[in-house]
Amino acid sequence: MSDSDAVELQPKRLPPSAEKGSDWEPLVESKSGLDIPGRSSVQPLEPRYVETPENETRSIKKSYRRFLSRIPRIPPLVRHLALVHLPPVAITLTVLSLYIRNHRWDNPTDNALNALLFAAKIHEALIIVSIGDMLMGRINHHLLNKGNSLPLGFLPSPLLLNSPFLYLISSELWAPIRYSKGRHGAQKVTGAMIILSALLCLAASPLSAITMIPRPGWQELPYSPVPRVEKNKYTPGTLYSTNLDSEDIPALNYTRYSQWFTRPSQKSILETTITTDTSFTELVPYTNVTYSNYEATRRPISYKKTPGYGTVATCPLSIVARNIGTLRYGAGRYLELITARNNVNGSSTLGKWKQPLVITKCSSSKIVDGVASFSFGPPFFKETAERRFQHVKIPLAKHPWLLNLNTTENLSTSADPLGYSFLNIKDEVKLPISADIMFATVMNETVDSMKGTLPLRPSAVQFTLCLVSALWTEADVWLEPQRSKDALSHLSFANGEEVARIAESFGTRDFIDIHEDWMTGIGSVPTSTNMSSYDEALRFCLAATPYGIWEPSKGCVETFLSMHITDALAELGDWQENIPLDSPGDKGLNNSVIYTNYVYAYSYKLGGSIGIPIAFSILLLHILIVLVYIPLVFWSGHLQHKSGWNSLGDLLVLTLCSDVDVDWTEGKASQNWIKRVAIRELGDEGRNGMIVRDIGNNIN
Repeated sequence: MSDSDAVELQPKRLPPSAEKGSDWEPLVESKSGLDIPGRSSVQPLEPRYVETPENETRSIKKSYRRFLSRIPRIPPLVRHLALVHLPPVAITLTVLSLYIRNHRWDNPTDNALNALLFAAKIHEALIIVSIGDMLMGRINHHLLNKGNSLPLGFLPSPLLLNSPFLYLISSELWAPIRYSKGRHGAQKVTGAMIILSALLCLAASPLSAITMIPRPGWQELPYSPVPRVEKNKYTPGTLYSTNLDSEDIPALNYTRYSQWFTRPSQKSILETTITTDTSFTELVPYTNVTYSNYEATRRPISYKKTPGYGTVATCPLSIVARNIGTLRYGAGRYLELITARNNVNGSSTLGKWKQPLVITKCSSSKIVDGVASFSFGPPFFKETAERRFQHVKIPLAKHPWLLNLNTTENLSTSADPLGYSFLNIKDEVKLPISADIMFATVMNETVDSMKGTLPLRPSAVQFTLCLVSALWTEADVWLEPQRSKDALSHLSFANGEEVARIAESFGTRDFIDIHEDWMTGIGSVPTSTNMSSYDEALRFCLAATPYGIWEPSKGCVETFLSMHITDALAELGDWQENIPLDSPGDKGLNNSVIYTNYVYAYSYKLGGSIGIPIAFSILLLHILIVLVYIPLVFWSGHLQHKSGWNSLGDLLVLTLCSDVDVDWTEGKASQNWIKRVAIRELGDEGRNGMIVRDIGNNIN
């Protein structure tokens, strides 16, 4: 018993004990105000214990005997620790090792995934048992050591760890913590341990499931004799050109396989791609079609019609999609996904590719008072609350081609295309226009809804003006070999935002300016009738109109122009043959296309979610607590206690002979939970029992 303890216990000091071995001495007040046993206030304090060689030898022998007395208890303790603490620690470390090695699990069955749920529940239960055992050790330390005691509210804490929420908000826990002071401040540490243990047990269930259940997703294949990565070299400066002229016209015959192909006519391409169905919403999905005048059969063009805004089209670059279809097998299995990314010169990371996004809108009109007026909306004009569309007026006087076509001597007696011309409206107005083209047709007779021919009308010229806007936009490019050899792409913005993106790109480095000579060059592809692509497409669209030969189908013309210009833009960029890389770490030469192989599988990956590192941080905290607890158990006095005192149930049996000298019917409940509890010998029989005392009373 320390001197400070003597001061607190003096008011309730008991008479000298008559038992043998009692060394009770009277308390005398010293100058310092402390009660010192058996000392006069005028006598100097002298140490009770003087270190001598004899005492040192005696201390060493005593420690040695204590160590020998504990050896028989070590094997049972090791078995107990191995049974209670080793399983949850081993499971946590095993699961962590799966994440460290990025373990992949191909095609797990439903039964296997269900078994993991049961395993996660077992892991949770083992963690709760481990934490409860450590908390029980702390409770035993307070209950069984002389000079120590435990607040009554802390007593049931190990029993409630399986569902500790109500206990966390009860006065049983918080009353002892709030009223702890002085030498009882250690119970704040015990209270903190109880709170930490309860929180760990609450988190054990979700954390076990988070870490143990693998996540499905695309996994990069490890390196194998079949090249994991391949590259396709391109020439920098030829991609993403935004000022297209005659120097940028793509070549028609550029592959060594051209002699094996029979080039289809423009009409046959249009017959298999263009349909007459219309869309009534901007959120309609894209339609993928094979349209190419350059033998690019593995990059389908995606297009859709938007009401009032025209037709949008896009497709990957040919240098990106050209060889992606040849990589179909690797790492001992069929590939499920191949991505194509850009290795830009001077960059340490792989970036996304850009691809053309083209929108075309057409409007028809006749010449009235020497002026042709055409109606257009976004993205060429901003839509307002008062007006959705605005008019573009083309006077005949400024365009001799229009003036010559409008003369009666040039009109035939049957409907027929008259030709096309580029007006270069963008040079006159600052609008998001990349290029324009105007078609002229003779309107002579019509067909009614019953397919009956109406009487001849005076011949007239119908003009169709089409405006084109184009830009480069980022997209993810990939291939799913088991489904198709065609390269797929996903734009960096949501479906329905194409018109707004094109309008916003005007004046930026991604907006494409197309000159007349480039438009003329891409229209000179060979056709079945030796006509230009524009003439043959116009003739096809005249026949495709559902309203007869009164005007060409604007939707047909819009779709043709969007796909035709997108097809030519996708051919930009000089390229070389693909070359396999030597190792996974080799990213190849700069300015190259990097193909990477993936499979869809379940895997354990630390970077898959931020919740996984957080879950492991908390589970590793449990392991750290176990590692701290084990040496403390070996060197603490708990080894001297009987094994029957290792559970709360055994200790509660001791309450059957408890000595309770307080009235539980009076006062607040919080005052009852702060009373001191300890296990002591009761009476002369040496029987153990639980005693409850107020804070100021002697617990011994």
